[in-house]
Amino acid sequence: MKTNKLLLTATALFAALAFSLTGCKKDSGASSLSLNYNGEFDVTVGNTVQAVLSSGGSAVDASSVTWTQTNGADYFTIDATGLITGVAVGSGQFTATYNGESKTGYVTVSSNVVTEVPDASVLTAYESGKTFTLVVYVPEESGCNKIVSKATDTKNAAGSWNEEVELTAVEGWDRWYQGVVTYEGISNSVLADGTYTYNLKVCQTDADGSVGGSWEYQWSKDNASIHLLDQTTAVVNGKKPVVEDQDGDGTGTSVSGEPNLKVFESGYVYVQIDSWNDNPCSTEEAKTYTINVTIPECTYEAITTEEKVINLLGEAMDPETQEAFSWNMPGKTIAITEGQTSFTVDVYGKSNSTFKFAINSSWDNEMLTDDTLTGGNFTIGNNQNCTITGWKGTTCAPAEETTE
Repeated sequence: MKTNKLLLTATALFAALAFSLTGCKKDSGASSLSLNYNGEFDVTVGNTVQAVLSSGGSAVDASSVTWTQTNGADYFTIDATGLITGVAVGSGQFTATYNGESKTGYVTVSSNVVTEVPDASVLTAYESGKTFTLVVYVPEESGCNKIVSKATDTKNAAGSWNEEVELTAVEGWDRWYQGVVTYEGISNSVLADGTYTYNLKVCQTDADGSVGGSWEYQWSKDNASIHLLDQTTAVVNGKKPVVEDQDGDGTGTSVSGEPNLKVFESGYVYVQIDSWNDNPCSTEEAKTYTINVTIPECTYEAITTEEKVINLLGEAMDPETQEAFSWNMPGKTIAITEGQTSFTVDVYGKSNSTFKFAINSSWDNEMLTDDTLTGGNFTIGNNQNCTITGWKGTTCAPAEETTE
């Protein structure tokens, strides 16, 4: 009997040890829930990755899941659809809860700036004083159509933007494109010190090779998503090219202030693009989102048109017709009543589709918000709960914006 007791004791100790070891694993215990990527999400700063929760092997509608960030708020965000956005290098966790069960996700955010770039041996040479070689690192799922630079001169913000150069793949360098841009003699572009400046964007094209009237396939409207890399050699009098708004204020918060590359001298200009405003090559499927909008109580009084409506404009689409609301007034109109402070509206599109609100069918009375927006617009993947603080150019605005 002593031998049996010793055997039982040893077995119990082994079982306890085994339990203590397995108890350290992530999400131990039986659960019908699972996350894609085995619950481990890698994303770079400024980019996104979609979390998907499954129950019993079938994907759960993201709107039925409660997504809660448990730590790492300085490093990433997760929205009501499970879309994770990298903010800074670091890590953190979130939980996805459905029908009383939860699953933990682990997020690692890494730097998104490339350190190795093609050198002159694989690039097309520039001509000093006349051209520069633009070398661009593009996001994944790019290049199904042409990639082009479009430019005008800085002194003429309303220029024709008809200076177009097709960028071609750099041999042996995945996701790198290059093109030689002629900047000498661009009208009105000579600076006081005798150098030239060139105002440029990079775009993908439609299948027919055009950038489209609304420029929806240009690089991101968020300045932070466009990086001038340190290897750039086009420097004059210590001045490097810059990525800034066309008006130079650096805010990236108006249509006319979308980020442009400004070049002052010949050389190699290396630029990294983190994302496109919209991507014709993306495999993401469009879907319907419900947008919850909070408006100030004074909105009704600020509307001077006979019909008391708010204008919804943008690339986002009507779920029924799947046609864009358009950036042209009046867009979609939403009726409101006196004292109303909120409303909901359904929109259709991809997560990076943009939209904004205005009143009086006028861009002079577009929305004001405390949030940091992408090019002054909401995106339907990141802004499903929108707070509007006032209306530009009206009495319904923060004190510093009020117009009597």
